[in-house]
Amino acid sequence: MDGSGESVIGSGGGWRLDTPASPAKPLPAQARVAAKGILPGAPGRVTVPDPAESPWRGIGLLNLFSGGNLVRIGTGFLCQPDVLLTARHNLLPANYDAAGIWLGYDRILNPDVQPRLIRAWATHSTLDLAVLILSSASPGTFRLGGAVPGDDAVVTLAGYAMPYPDNGARCTYSDGKVVASSATRLSYVISTREGDSGGPVFVESGSTPRAICVHTTSAAAGDPGNSGQPLTPQVVSDIETMIEWARAQIGAQT
Repeated sequence: MDGSGESVIGSGGGWRLDTPASPAKPLPAQARVAAKGILPGAPGRVTVPDPAESPWRGIGLLNLFSGGNLVRIGTGFLCQPDVLLTARHNLLPANYDAAGIWLGYDRILNPDVQPRLIRAWATHSTLDLAVLILSSASPGTFRLGGAVPGDDAVVTLAGYAMPYPDNGARCTYSDGKVVASSATRLSYVISTREGDSGGPVFVESGSTPRAICVHTTSAAAGDPGNSGQPLTPQVVSDIETMIEWARAQIGAQT
């Protein structure tokens, strides 16, 4: 790989951590998440009707553990049949010793989902993005990029936002309008909470959903909405470089 490709990679390598058999229930303190991502006037979140169907089956619950305790919850989505795209801050700092991904999981509607084993990973050097190479392919891939909708266009965000009813993880979604867009940030009036980071912001495009953004950030004072990293052509190219680099780490394991 040339120097420009290497400069995209922040960290990563072969994955050697354990995979739990099932998702964890958040501890009471984790379930009492801050409401800073809840936006006045934004529609409420809705539980996905069938997590085993498109587009929801390509969205994954990410749990990270240390000493058997849940330490972090996030979301990711398939950008290739065996590659999960997520937010970098879901993986860093690496204060965990086990991790699991459950695609299309819902404690009530789809509880028997098996965890996907992780083979390798890579983070972007400057952007809040990461990829995880999985041990097997799954249906539900999102297309990346394409034209970013302008202001007032309606987009959908989905993720495993806490708190969960009955403390059981489930994917929820909401539609909302784009309120600001640039090459580095897309803002939208969709309420989010902890656990949503890494989730897709997408539009329907025929039979395949098209992800235009990865959710990363709750609104701060003065922000027009919650926001994420737009999937511009350059960013999509960087993700392809990250995937290529991470795949090369699989064979490098000893």
